Amino acid sequence: MFNMIGCPLLLTCMCVERYLAVVKPVLYMRVRKWEYRMAVSLVVWGVTLLFILGTSVLNNVGIVLTSVPIIIACLFIVMLACLGRMIWSLMQKSPAHTTHANRGPESALKRQAVYNVLVVVVPAVISYLPILVLVPFEIYFSSSLIPSLSIWSAMMEQ
Repeated sequence: MFNMIGCPLLLTCMCVERYLAVVKPVLYMRVRKWEYRMAVSLVVWGVTLLFILGTSVLNNVGIVLTSVPIIIACLFIVMLACLGRMIWSLMQKSPAHTTHANRGPESALKRQAVYNVLVVVVPAVISYLPILVLVPFEIYFSSSLIPSLSIWSAMMEQ
């Protein structure tokens, strides 16, 4: 269960942290302290343990099989939004390069940073996109098997 919930949640937290470092560096300088990192780690462990305890208490495996892909799909959307915004921000010209006296080539560090983000984005899309595509089918098929989700499907039809 940790691999199914904890790892994607931790990866999402890491993407949000990198997003803050690139797009909002002043805010990142405030929250990069070890106390914040420990708090985020505790939240990730807490959510994972609550999910494990919740699934062990529930006797219905269908709810677990339906909720995990939905959670992973939502985390993937957050990760992709952060990584996409980072790429967009890194592709923008720096204010230092917009003056008339300094119209030199783009920084090699920025190109390397864009490359590093793309190295993360491409495998993430390849691995999480099938889950994202299958979520509507999972909800549709599980709503006929699980009575509590039939309320969900009835709301979706209206």
